[in-house]
Parts: sequence; C-alpha cells; structure tokens
Amino acid sequence: MARVAIIGLGYWGPNLLRTFNNLDALAGAFDLDDKKVRKFAKDPAYNGVFFDTDWEKCLGRSDVDGMVIATPPDTHYKIAMTALEAGKHLFIEKPMTLDVKQAEKIIEQANASQRVVLVGHIFLYSSEIIKLKSIISSKKFGDVQYIYTQRLNLGKVQSPANVIEDLAPHDISILNYLLDSTCTEAQVTAKSHLIDTEDVAFINLKYGDVLCNLHLSWLDPLKVRNTVIVGTKQMAVCDSMEKSIHLYNKSVNVEKMESEMSESYSNYLMTYMYGDVLIPHIESSEPMKAECKEFLDCIDNKTTPLADGVLGLQVVRTLHAMQKSLKGNGKWVTV
Repeated sequence: MARVAIIGLGYWGPNLLRTFNNLDALAGAFDLDDKKVRKFAKDPAYNGVFFDTDWEKCLGRSDVDGMVIATPPDTHYKIAMTALEAGKHLFIEKPMTLDVKQAEKIIEQANASQRVVLVGHIFLYSSEIIKLKSIISSKKFGDVQYIYTQRLNLGKVQSPANVIEDLAPHDISILNYLLDSTCTEAQVTAKSHLIDTEDVAFINLKYGDVLCNLHLSWLDPLKVRNTVIVGTKQMAVCDSMEKSIHLYNKSVNVEKMESEMSESYSNYLMTYMYGDVLIPHIESSEPMKAECKEFLDCIDNKTTPLADGVLGLQVVRTLHAMQKSLKGNGKWVTV
C-alpha cells in the first residue's frame, strides 16, 4: 500500500494524521510549529512516524509516495509543484488554490508526471450526498428545477479569507457532483459585520437551466448544513448535520387550456400533488476514511479519484467568478 506524509498539523491536519495512521499508511508529518511537532511525536500512537518542521526533508524519501497538503490555501501551489517535481502524488485540501492559473499548472504538471491529484472536497464522500445523487438521478424524481443550500454557523471567523472562500467550495463541489455539470454564471451579495472581511453571503449560481442559491454565514444562531432540491415530480431535503434525507412526493403539474383569450394565468390549470414523505435509509460511513482510502487506492491502481484535480479547478474557477461579482457590486459574472 502507498504511504504518505502530511504537511500541516493545524485545524484539519490532525484529523488526516489520525485517519492515514489508522489506515497504516502514515510515513511522516510536518508543521512549522515545533510545539505541535513535538506533541504528536510523543504520542505512542505514532511510533515509527517521522516528524519535523521542514517538509522538504520528505521529498527524497522512497517510503513517501504521496504528500497531503493541509496548509493555508495561499501556500498550496508552491508545495504542490515542488512535490510533483519530486515525483510525489498529491492530496490537497480545499480549495485547491486561490488562483485559477496556479490550479491549471498543478494539473498540467500532474498529467505530465502521471501523478494522482485528489482535492479534499470531503462531502463527496459523505453517505447522505451519495444517496441524494442516486435519488435525484432517478426517473421518479423528474428533472431538477432549482436547488438552494444553507451553510450556517456562529463562527469560525477567519481572515484574510472571507466566508465565500471558506464555505462555498463545499457547496460548489456538491452541486457539480449532483448535477454532473459546472457553474456557468455567478452572482454574489455579501457583507462584513464584524471585521473587514465578508462574514455573510447570498450567492446565485447558474448550472445551465438550473438556478442554485447558496446562503453562507459565520454569523448565525443555528448550525445548518442543508441542501434542498426541487424536482418536477419530487422534492428532497438533505440535512448533513443529521445525515438524513426527507423525500417529499410533492409536485405541481401545469396544463395549458385551449382558449382564444390572450396569454394569461387563466389559460393554465395548476394541479398540486401532495403525497407521502419518505426517509430513505442511509448507510453509516466515515467520509474522511473513504476519502483517504481512495487516495491510496488511486496511487496503487493508477486510477482517477472522484474529487480529482479537474473538479478542484472547476471549484477554483467558480470561486474566482464569485469574488469578481462581489467586487463588481453583485453583477452576474461568467465562469
């Protein structure tokens, strides 16, 4: 089995450290903070794992096949390109980069060196999102009409990244996955209330004929992770906090009436269907374990992960359009 080294032991790094170690695939870990390094190095769970403050020491090691980058997004590009040039496979936490051209160069280099790139869009490995995709792909659901998401919490306020850069990558990756498509246009309204960075955002996205709305907030009384999808035959509400889906057999049928009158509301017959509410069974799973295991399997089998570099680039492009719309006073921007 492939083995990896983790760079960054801050907010998310320790979770990756534990997961790869439990998969018996952890070779080393690095962080600039010597206190963090010494803390984990003393833990008996990590016996045999090498720790250091200089991540470049792992570049020449033959027992490191892949590098897991869990550092701030503005550092991803330099580390990724250095690792690829050393022949390492890449697991990069989201967002892949903050710059479209940098993301493109990472993919170009990975393709040239035939190396795997997995981007940490962990919700694509969540059982409720996988189940949701199977539901909306069925004929029973009909065509998707529109989607809205809510990703709300009181905190964690960050800077210089705003709430869009922090939270939107999750929803963009989910929408791309669910719709088998990419965003074509973006429109953003956002405001800062606490410090000089946007902490609340309302975002509209177009996926062809499907309109999607994202509500993002660091300033909300409730912790919410909802995805609501309205179809022509059914409607679904996915709660990623509860790991549940409620499927509503509700729809509206529109029939045009024969009339010589001018085109108006009275020329249409609206039929409303109210049916049962179903709660499909969702298999219990560990998204991070599935994500990490896929990275290792892709290295061993030379296959492409679900959350690959192309998806990562698509997310970065959409983020770029969002920020451009924000700076342009909420104008629609082509992705």
